Formats: sequence, structure tokens, C-alpha cells
Amino acid sequence: MCTFSNFCSSQNMTAYFGDLTWRSMETTVNYLRGLLS
Repeated sequence: MCTFSNFCSSQNMTAYFGDLTWRSMETTVNYLRGLLS
């Protein structure tokens, strides 16, 4: 677990939210594939 100051640096924030967005997108795509199959 990273410290608060590390988390607040812009590079880490970008990486964190980028990863979060990618994961939710991937989850959504997998969910839709499950519905369509």
C-alpha cells in the first residue's frame, strides 16, 4: 500500500485512474459478451 503523498503525485494518480478505468471497461465488455453469447 502506497503512502498518501505517493498517491497524490500526479503520475501515480494518472496510473491509478487509468488502471481503474481500464478494469471497469474490461469488466463491462466481459459482461456484455456474457449476455450476447
